[in-house]
Amino acid sequence: MTLRRRAVLALTVATLLTAALNVALAPNERPVVFELAPNADALQGVERIQAQTHADFLFIGAYTGLWGILGASVHPSLTTIAIAAGLADVAENVGILRAIARGAARTDDDARSIRSPSYVKWSLLAALWSTLAFVPASLVATFAGRLSIGLPYAVAAVVCIVGLILSSPWLVGVTAGPIAVALIAQLVVFLR
Repeated sequence: MTLRRRAVLALTVATLLTAALNVALAPNERPVVFELAPNADALQGVERIQAQTHADFLFIGAYTGLWGILGASVHPSLTTIAIAAGLADVAENVGILRAIARGAARTDDDARSIRSPSYVKWSLLAALWSTLAFVPASLVATFAGRLSIGLPYAVAAVVCIVGLILSSPWLVGVTAGPIAVALIAQLVVFLR
């Protein structure tokens, strides 16, 4: 197994584990509702995701590394997109934590300081996922393996773009499903 394949495998496991931690810390919440909140009123209850927001920094590191390496296998400039998405996610989390700290004094500016980097993050991730639909044969030898990884990434990209266009946090949040499928497919393919 090449170093790149081992790194993809390790980062896939790390991404899945940190995603599971995020869900475990806020099991009944959809953080994307707060990420794309249009105003201060929509931030009501944001305190419920404080622990998840702290853990999200681990998830950001894992997915940035994973999608940076996978992206580089398609085109080297995609690593920059993965890093930029990760940085936008960090800015979003900082905005969430500041809004939590402000409590009842939250304003529409707080929502904007979360929403703006969130739109950047989701837009960059959609662009990145659309390119990961074309996993190269140099990384995954079989067509079935490339399809099992690439198709869920393509679905996630399309759903994310439509969700952003329609300003639908629900649709953007739906991308977790196909991304989970892609990550599990990566585990299966890269363990072989």
